[in-house]
Amino acid sequence: AKSAQDAVLWSSGAVVAPMGQIRNYLTAPGYGLIAGFSSDAKTLVLADRGSVGATGFDIATGKVKWRGTFADWGVKSPSYMACGDGMLVLTDSSGQVACIGAENGKIRWMNKLVGGSRAPVCPPRIARGVVMVQSNTYKMLTCFNATGGRVVWKWAGNSAAEGRVTDEGLILVLVDG
Repeated sequence: AKSAQDAVLWSSGAVVAPMGQIRNYLTAPGYGLIAGFSSDAKTLVLADRGSVGATGFDIATGKVKWRGTFADWGVKSPSYMACGDGMLVLTDSSGQVACIGAENGKIRWMNKLVGGSRAPVCPPRIARGVVMVQSNTYKMLTCFNATGGRVVWKWAGNSAAEGRVTDEGLILVLVDG
């Protein structure tokens, strides 16, 4: 392409942020506007906390394939979201976790965080078939099977912790508070 404009395949105004929320987009990952792809890379997903919904676009044409609101998916008070491995994962302040298929916008599974303060404290992490959600002021980690939503691992403690899923497995780092 000779210019940036020549490189544009298609554009859409389907996801628009309210002006007052632009600051959130710049400072809080997983909080404002996120994007991801379906597993077959044929659908682009844009989710916008400001408009409380998401849209799936055909990657080749830009046509809308599906649209949904967080309320449609059982997420009444959205807190964080993440997109990866062909899924959109939404959390809300009550501890609800919803996994949405990026290819069609349909609910794959729903589950609920239990124990302590259930409100997530950061965006979910999606890796190697696991969705990790951190809650209870960083003192609880819950890992869900990305396919069906079953809890496969949970850690809770008195100190803050940070967790990551790597190629070698789960890494848990305790931070003495």
